[in-house]
Amino acid sequence: MSKVHKPKIIAGNEALLARRYATALMEMAEEKKVLNEVAKDVKVLQEVIDSDKIFSILANHPRLPVSAMEKLMKEIVARAKLHELTGSFLTLLAKGRRMGILGLIIDVFQAELAIRHNEHTAYVTMADHLSDEQKENLSKQLALLTGGTVKIVTEKDESLMGGLVIKIGSRLLDASLKGKLALLARHLKSQQEAA
Repeated sequence: MSKVHKPKIIAGNEALLARRYATALMEMAEEKKVLNEVAKDVKVLQEVIDSDKIFSILANHPRLPVSAMEKLMKEIVARAKLHELTGSFLTLLAKGRRMGILGLIIDVFQAELAIRHNEHTAYVTMADHLSDEQKENLSKQLALLTGGTVKIVTEKDESLMGGLVIKIGSRLLDASLKGKLALLARHLKSQQEAA
């Protein structure tokens, strides 16, 4: 089973640039009525970025000629059988020496697409694994909270000592034993300082 991709949190110029490129790609795909095809291509590209460390090195290499990067993009497009629009977009990124932010562009694109479809991803960290039934019940409860569908991505962290921590978008719910103990310690400390 492959490792689940967790989007990076970015800010500043890279965030603005990634948002502009992702928005442009989404608008072009909608205009040409190929959004579903481009969305599939974006998933394929994410897998390439996550699994191929050489791609990341080449994408960020300051001395790699633009022509070599364009050739690499054409090979990826042909091998992965990507849509023509996706291929043109990758060529544009290569010419502008923007391949280094492709992963960020993909994160923004996928986040925007999920918002449009009212889909959410909940990153759940727990001390012990959840059963399938527990995951399903948690997904239903979170769907009521978000008003959309929720996909759960789990990760085990024994240091939580029990319970779980849920992150959906910018929301964080800490229902772990470790979190409750930390809250209790802060409360006791503030009481001692007040006395």
